[in-house]
Amino acid sequence: MSLDQVVHLGEYLRQHANFGRSDLDWTSAAPRVISPTPFYYQWHRDENGIDIVTQPDLRDPRTARLHSYPLGVLAMRKVDIEREEPIVRGAEDILKWLGIRPR
Repeated sequence: MSLDQVVHLGEYLRQHANFGRSDLDWTSAAPRVISPTPFYYQWHRDENGIDIVTQPDLRDPRTARLHSYPLGVLAMRKVDIEREEPIVRGAEDILKWLGIRPR
């Protein structure tokens, strides 16, 4: 699969990179994240943080956004995905950031 075939980044990450989906795969972080739509997540390897991916327009992978939070932030406050600035935008840059090459 090439990057051109990655339309819905969250589902791609769920199928190929062990990301969970907040409404289907329970996570303790879900109540701490404010998002109008389900989000895709992966705990950091050391389990001290979480990466969260959303994509407002499911037909356009350029709208994908990556947020990353240490557990300390989630313990202190809820995070609003719509209001907070992502660390990376766009499917291509997100996949690079995560070190994932489309298959």
